[in-house]
Amino acid sequence: MIIKEHPEDFRVEERIDLVWDLEPGPFRLYTLEKRSWNTTDAFQAAARATGIPWGVIRYGGKKDRQACTVQYGTTPAAFDLSFQRHNVRVTPVGFAPTPMGPRHVKGNKFDVVMRRVEKGHGELLGQRWEEMERHGELNYFDDQRFGGVSSSGAFFAEFVVRKDFSGALRHHMTSHHPEASPAIRRRKRSMDRMWGDWRALRSLAVTPEEREMVGCCLANPGERGILEALGLLSRETWGLYLSSFQSALWNEALALMVRRSSEPLWSLRGKVTSLPFFRHKGTEGAWRSLEIPMPSSELSRSDDEGSRAVGEVLKRHGLKPEDFILTPSFRAHFSSFSRSAVVVPQEGTWGLSDDDRHRGYDKGRVSFFLPAGSYATLILRSLQHSIPGPSSDGPGPG
Repeated sequence: MIIKEHPEDFRVEERIDLVWDLEPGPFRLYTLEKRSWNTTDAFQAAARATGIPWGVIRYGGKKDRQACTVQYGTTPAAFDLSFQRHNVRVTPVGFAPTPMGPRHVKGNKFDVVMRRVEKGHGELLGQRWEEMERHGELNYFDDQRFGGVSSSGAFFAEFVVRKDFSGALRHHMTSHHPEASPAIRRRKRSMDRMWGDWRALRSLAVTPEEREMVGCCLANPGERGILEALGLLSRETWGLYLSSFQSALWNEALALMVRRSSEPLWSLRGKVTSLPFFRHKGTEGAWRSLEIPMPSSELSRSDDEGSRAVGEVLKRHGLKPEDFILTPSFRAHFSSFSRSAVVVPQEGTWGLSDDDRHRGYDKGRVSFFLPAGSYATLILRSLQHSIPGPSSDGPGPG
């Protein structure tokens, strides 16, 4: 079975609650339609082409590169970000009283084609989909959330909460994307070996940010320079790093509670840890109303079941809620909110037909809406588990 064989097989449409109309207002609202582009690159291309400062563009979230997606963004009304290029189009649709942001995203509607489904397996997928529509699925954060974790499993934010600021800066400056070129990998390895020798590192710093960070450490040796360098990180980067670590701890808390149940379990392999799921209908009852807080300095103010589970996870890591209070110079903070333990797909449809690209196979088509913050990829991975063999991650230890 294949998902995302072509971008058209994975369509995402963002839904927002930002009030807007056609009458002129403070902010111009746009749709961004893209295929095989990531969100940031698409908006930046439009900004360069129109001469609009990148800093005035606001949007709700990043959408998958390997997909066909529609989402929203804003600029101040004085600008016009209209833009079209191969596989990307920015179109003005009206005006809004406030800029677009993550808080305005209600969720996303997904339309997904699963190809090369063996004959007979489509019925299993359909049965599993019906179960998920009735009972929901555990609402773990999926692997996309953990882009800030290194190959060793270390999190930037964990260094920060442990007050190892040199380790945090080292993580940021020496980590690289899994698809980075061999030249970048070699340069990052050299930076890691020379860490602390700021004069040597100056010759390896090639981006403006790297040069500025090394400059801080040269001008102010010791912790002061390192704190100044960390203060150069953008709010977006801080947000990604902090939410990544919080989400990993949240997943651990939910997994801890699931493993303590009496239900039979199976598991999915995650980038950070193994994620246990109920084999049958364990998401019924109290699980449907369970809220688990994100780890933060506010945790100690609650004593519900979810808070206790997060507290136990923090204790296992040798951390306390007050560790999540950050140095003011970072201009960043850990968000404090609760997340549902179970997500139920809405507006679902399921269909099965002959695969027009793979003779002798079926294709499944599933459409559904998920609230903001929930992961269609996790729903699809769980759906695949109904198929025996390589397409399933298989049962894991309970």
